Amino acid sequence: MDFISIRFLDFIDIALLSLFSYFIIRLFRGTRAGFMIMGILLFLFLAILAYMLNLTGTKLFFSGLKTIGLVAFIIIFQPEIRRLLASFGRMPILRGFTEQSMTYEDSIQILVRSAFSLRDKGYGAIMVIQGKMGLNEYTEKSLLIDAKLSEPLILSIFNPLSPLHDGACVIMNDRIMYVRCMLPLSDSPQIDPALGTRHRAAIGLTEQSDAFVIVVSEERREVSFSYQGRLIRRVTRDTLRRNLELFITGKLS
Repeated sequence: MDFISIRFLDFIDIALLSLFSYFIIRLFRGTRAGFMIMGILLFLFLAILAYMLNLTGTKLFFSGLKTIGLVAFIIIFQPEIRRLLASFGRMPILRGFTEQSMTYEDSIQILVRSAFSLRDKGYGAIMVIQGKMGLNEYTEKSLLIDAKLSEPLILSIFNPLSPLHDGACVIMNDRIMYVRCMLPLSDSPQIDPALGTRHRAAIGLTEQSDAFVIVVSEERREVSFSYQGRLIRRVTRDTLRRNLELFITGKLS
């Protein structure tokens, strides 16, 4: 008895076809294009049936359609094809080639500008910059957005009219990963009783992790930061920039 030989390349072939089929199904699911695909599959079934039964007239009809079918497919599904190609380009494995990575100086400038823009607008905010320690236990019930770090996005997140402004945002490298994060509150008796929930949350998180937390107070119109359980209040732009640089380069103690 002859056995079918399966090569390693066959597994790669199957995996690629499965991945491509998954993207196609996800792209067309729940859209008008999905119903159009069903119609095309019905036409293909009828064409196969016509060839199997040797129906001359029907075969001739489908032979005529075959010459213009590819062009018609591209024209009809042009928006979906663009979306499919764009979705491939947004895959994490390819994003490093399609997006220009920020330097840490760029990220620091954005964070400093954003913090003081929030202060000037009277928006309260708490921004967590993750260190080497993961924060999964605090982000499990938050909202994943995985967006490139930018000042307009931070301002829109913490706009009081935004549904995302409650809680903290978590920043990893040059991306805002999570919003609406609920952080643990510190119960240290040494905290100023006048401080609110944001400052207690910043201190609480930095007591339990190596994160750096920026806090913007909407009542006092001041910017503070917390690290290793310590809260530094009413910082200037230069002070925040210098400490962020020390934190990102691993020199902050």
